[in-house]
Amino acid sequence: MKCYKTEDLLTDKNISNKLKKIFMFAYQVKDMEISANGTPFIENYKNKQNQMETKYSNAIENINEYKYSDDEWIGLNEANQYITRNYNDPLDIDELQDIHQRLMRSKKDSGELKRKDNTVAGYKTSSIKDVEKDLYQILSSYYSEEKDTLEKGVISSIIFTLNFLMCHLFQDGNGRMSRMLLHKLLIKSGLSFVKYQMLSQYIHDEKQEYYNSLEHVRKGILDNPGAFDNDNAKPYIIYILDTLIQAILDFGKQLQLFNQIGKNNTELKRWIIKEISMNKNTTRKLLNSKINLIISEDKLKRIVREMISDKEISTNGHGRVANFV
Repeated sequence: MKCYKTEDLLTDKNISNKLKKIFMFAYQVKDMEISANGTPFIENYKNKQNQMETKYSNAIENINEYKYSDDEWIGLNEANQYITRNYNDPLDIDELQDIHQRLMRSKKDSGELKRKDNTVAGYKTSSIKDVEKDLYQILSSYYSEEKDTLEKGVISSIIFTLNFLMCHLFQDGNGRMSRMLLHKLLIKSGLSFVKYQMLSQYIHDEKQEYYNSLEHVRKGILDNPGAFDNDNAKPYIIYILDTLIQAILDFGKQLQLFNQIGKNNTELKRWIIKEISMNKNTTRKLLNSKINLIISEDKLKRIVREMISDKEISTNGHGRVANFV
């Protein structure tokens, strides 16, 4: 199996510009990320991301759209925690099988290499007789490439997951496994914000573009078997880079809001007044949905009562769904 490589990709202006954006945003959020580390906000944020990852992983793969079992939730949480703790561990076949076993814990064949050949959108993935050999080629390709800059590390991470998808190591769960591996390798490359931000929600929101980028890769291979042209890989790489940009922007906004209102009741009250002034249909339930990772509902309820008592705001009813006026 021939593998996509990072050579020439970093000279592509579109890819280079998107990488610069990611590094600029990552630098901007770094201090806020450090100040929030270890707070309930970060733990709440990670838990929420894990829930969304399970929900949207199933939806991407059209499995029980938006439904997930306790086993799936536990498996993803366990795999994510393992990766976040051990992201520096080297990738080898044992590590890949270990992660898959945690991730797909409810499946009988979790952690086992596939036993039947599979085809994806007309593209034959690695055969069962070649899958282990192809995996070693993918690993060898990844480790042979220089990663002495953040740019090279990020692109190498994305390329590895693309090669992994073309191989299809396991019978089931290769899509979500590829996203877990991307998570691991991006943290290892130096993008620390990825510890807190999962990607499946964003991929689900632009699911057709995700499919199209992979279809472009597969079509290029089918048109010219055995030849991996880097131009075929560019749509997938650009798609993942755009996903990372959106993820870090969202994380940055939440960090900024946490730093603004998370530790300062005066600022929290100002934020509530601003939200009410901007939307006449604002309710406590709506406020809670916007800041529930930052402020507990009990604290929000207490602050709102204080503000009503001090005549800073008023309401036309009682409870979570009453409008403020």
